[in-house]
Amino acid sequence: MSSVPGSLNIAVTVNGVSPVNDCPFVRKDLLSMVVPRVPEKLELSASRGQIGDEILIKGFGFSPSSAMKITLNGDDLKISIETDALGSFASGFHVPEISAGDYTIEAEDQYGFSATASITISPRHKRGSVRAPNGYTLAGKVRLFIGESLSGDVSRGWIERAS
Repeated sequence: MSSVPGSLNIAVTVNGVSPVNDCPFVRKDLLSMVVPRVPEKLELSASRGQIGDEILIKGFGFSPSSAMKITLNGDDLKISIETDALGSFASGFHVPEISAGDYTIEAEDQYGFSATASITISPRHKRGSVRAPNGYTLAGKVRLFIGESLSGDVSRGWIERAS
C-alpha cells in the first residue's frame, strides 16, 4: 500500500494467484489505473463571529489519518485533530482575542494539502455597570447622557441607546 496521498495500489488475486506476478501472459501495463483526488474543502459554521464565539470547522478531501494544523491568519490555533479514514475531520475553536476584521482560516494536513475559509470578526460589545452618584440609588427606569442618550430598565440589568 502506498503512503503517498493521491495514489492507490490494488492487489489483484484470482483463486489465490496474483496474475501480475504469477502469470506471464498478463500485460502488467493494462492493470494500472488513475484515481482522481477529491479537492480539499473547508467549511465554517459561521462566516461572522465575535471574540469568544465557538466556530465549528469541517474539512473534507484531506489525506486519510493525517494530523491537521489549523491556523488563523497564519497563527496556529493549537487544535489537536486528525482526519478519519476518508480524509475528513470536524472540530471547533473559540475566536481568540483579536482585532475586528477579515481573517483566513487554513487547514493543512501533514502532506501539505490545504484549504482555506474566510471569517469576519466583529467587536464584542461589553456589558458595563453604571454607578449612581453618592447619595443616590439607581432603580427602575433611568436615562443616562454619556456622549449620547441611553435609556433602560436597571432592575432588568440592561441599558440601550435611546431611539
